[in-house]
Amino acid sequence: MLYRAANRWWSVYQPQESTAASAFNLPLGVDVGTRFEDFGTTLCSQDLLLYYAATLPEARTASGLLGTDRLLEISSRFDASQPETVVSELLHAVSAVSTGRADHDDLTVMLIECTASGVPLRDNLAVPFRSLRALIRRMWTAATK
Repeated sequence: MLYRAANRWWSVYQPQESTAASAFNLPLGVDVGTRFEDFGTTLCSQDLLLYYAATLPEARTASGLLGTDRLLEISSRFDASQPETVVSELLHAVSAVSTGRADHDDLTVMLIECTASGVPLRDNLAVPFRSLRALIRRMWTAATK
């Protein structure tokens, strides 16, 4: 789902553009013939992207599966201007309407906030040196064993 801070509303994420991605480095259990796509969108400062596993919309309620529309309606109730509370509020709200077990072993929720700030040049320039330092530490550890 996508939260647009300028309009203060949640929506189901609809990608603006798509390109087919090649199948490489697939996780265990994923069929090589499965088609994957890359999506792109433009985010503004304080926009949020909420990613979740199928566990959330498939939560059982008294009227059946929760579904994406109901999940969107639930998300619209809480204050998204406080991103640090969004996931916990969402999980609490889903648990409140769920008739089944609220804690699933495959529950995954990830919230990404666009801060409109870039990585400082100093940090970008330091990457090769950090990588080299990590490599030297690994080599030193292996040599001293």
